[in-house]
Amino acid sequence: MPVSVQLVKGKANPPISQIAAGDNQNIVLTGSGDVYSWGYGDNGCLGHGIIEDENGLSLHSSDECRPRKLDVLKKINDGRIKRGRTIMTADVHYVASGSQHSAIICSLLE
Repeated sequence: MPVSVQLVKGKANPPISQIAAGDNQNIVLTGSGDVYSWGYGDNGCLGHGIIEDENGLSLHSSDECRPRKLDVLKKINDGRIKRGRTIMTADVHYVASGSQHSAIICSLLE
């Protein structure tokens, strides 16, 4: 059954340039280059990083029922900041989603 999805709570959805639907997860690329993902999150297939509980233990499942905007370069930029370097930006060109994987193709800009 089709379900309407709101990317940002309380706001109209931005123009969508691409939708990638995997077996258990979804990825959306907006016209402005933002990426949102939601669904089955095990093995990092949503791109949101490792989910930990209050004790710092990795949780088995990181499923997310609502879309969440990805910070595509978070891990890279965290490392760059620690080394005193400038952060990078990315132009996202394409998103893909399959059985239990997701991929984002982008150009990195320094």
